[in-house]
Formats: sequence, C-alpha cells, structure tokens
Amino acid sequence: MKWSTSSEYPISTLDVNIIIVSTEDRIVCSTSPTRLYQHINSLLTLDRAIEIIAVAENVNCISLEQLQRSIFSSLSSYEQARRDEKSRQGLVENALQGNWIGVLPTGYKRIVIRDYDIVQTNEAKYLRTAFEMKLSKITDREILKYLNDNDIAITLGTLRGIFKNVFYAGYVRSKLTGGKLVKGLHVGIITLEEYNKIQALG
Repeated sequence: MKWSTSSEYPISTLDVNIIIVSTEDRIVCSTSPTRLYQHINSLLTLDRAIEIIAVAENVNCISLEQLQRSIFSSLSSYEQARRDEKSRQGLVENALQGNWIGVLPTGYKRIVIRDYDIVQTNEAKYLRTAFEMKLSKITDREILKYLNDNDIAITLGTLRGIFKNVFYAGYVRSKLTGGKLVKGLHVGIITLEEYNKIQALG
C-alpha cells in the first residue's frame, strides 16, 4: 500500500499496516510535516498496528509512536527557529530606526510616556563634565576620581568604555545595525564632533 497524504484516500478508509520509506528521516523531513503529523494522529486514534520500515537503514523499523515523537520534535524545532528569526528581525528593524536594544549606558534610563522613551539621568551632567575633562587632556584616573567623588561608582575600564561609546554622541552602532552608525532616538551628552576628537586622543 502506497503512503499518501492526499485527500483522495481518507485515512480512515485505508487498511494500512506497513509504511515503507528509504530512510527514517525521509518521512520526518516531509515537505508537509504538519499535515503528515495530523495523519499519524488519526492512525493512533484508530489504534492501528503499523510498522515503518526504513529499507536503507540497519534498523529496519520504528514504531508509530517513535515517528510521532520525531515529527513533533522536528516541527517544534522548525517553529521555534521561525519565531527566533522573526524576533531577531524585529530587533534589527528597531536598531536601524535608532532604538537602543538592551541595558542602557550609565547616565540614561527608560521612562514610559507613549512608548519607552530614553532620557538622561542626574548622572549625565557629571558625564558631560567628564567628557570635557577628557577633551582637555586630563588623565583618566583624575576623571575617574571626579566621577567617584560625585557618587558615580564605575571602574577605570568602564570609564574608558564610556569614552568609546558613540551612544553618548546620540548615535547607535551594534551587531544589530551591522556595524552601521545610525542616528539614535535619544539625545546625546556630547556632539559627534566631540566624540571623534576624543577617539583621536587614543
């Protein structure tokens, strides 16, 4: 008896006892796994005693329950992959529109007005002074002491990361933007020109 998912032969009318495939994964990788899974559920409901014979494999048969689990697992993985890809695509689109994805840098927070808007915190004014100090070629350790004295508890490594973060110039750049510099939806603490001057200092 030839296996078919066609509506030409309703599954309840078929006297199926054996399904022959070249390999087990041939049936699991069906182009219509959802439809195939529905047929298998129908067979289980009818309490059919069916064997799946994979003629090209050492293990000659698998149970219908094993096939059901394989197809369910395959279908679940496929659906999860589609959800993950859709979610990632949404993140990419948001990033390219200038939205910041993830934890906000020091000096910023999110508030709810209509959407989640990004605004500067009280720390921003001290960070602005820190950038000015950097432009005046004051050492990073002196700048760090100034920030620590004003209750901004960060490390020297974090401070140097702040100086390299273009977010503070009002832009976003990340893996989600493909490394592309995108004008952010937030207000920068410094200008892009000031940011570039700081990068030139090394």
